[in-house]
Amino acid sequence: PIIYKDFLLHWRDILASRGGLPLDVSAAAGAASFCAEKEDELIFYGDARLGYEGLCNATGRSTVPRGNWSQIGTGLTDVINATEVLFENGHYGPYAMVVSPKLYALLHRVSEKTGVLEIDNLRQLVEGGVYRSNVLRGDMAVVVSLGAENFDLAVSLDMSVAYLGAERMNHPFRVLECLCLRIKHPDAICTVE
Repeated sequence: PIIYKDFLLHWRDILASRGGLPLDVSAAAGAASFCAEKEDELIFYGDARLGYEGLCNATGRSTVPRGNWSQIGTGLTDVINATEVLFENGHYGPYAMVVSPKLYALLHRVSEKTGVLEIDNLRQLVEGGVYRSNVLRGDMAVVVSLGAENFDLAVSLDMSVAYLGAERMNHPFRVLECLCLRIKHPDAICTVE
């Protein structure tokens, strides 16, 4: 799959920057942000039109039910359950986890009688890191067993900027990237949903 977004630098802005005004590159930043979000969507949900699955919809992945993370300790319990499932599937870690923004925020509460944030306890269990992504739909978490033997990201063109040639004195560019998530062992993925 090719992910891309075009943006335009206007000739007047370029001319003004030669006179000392800062060049407005917000369109370039917006195009790069758009592509980064589409990359996350491809990794988590794949591309059905092209027949690619993602981490959240891979056939053969494991799932565990999500409890009420509003109650302190439930998030940790759910992730422990997910790592137990991965362990039973023969994937012994290290593990990494990505959660929705709401669940990530809920992990930043002090566990009762310990004085420790719930996320700090999780980081001891999930050594590969605890991350958040805005593209995760609903309140869910994805726990994976790290390792190139389980999955990898094939990048044929890392995020780049291409000049498309002058058009009416303006300068169009394209931010693009070509990549594909290759899932080799879907049983190394466990979603908490």
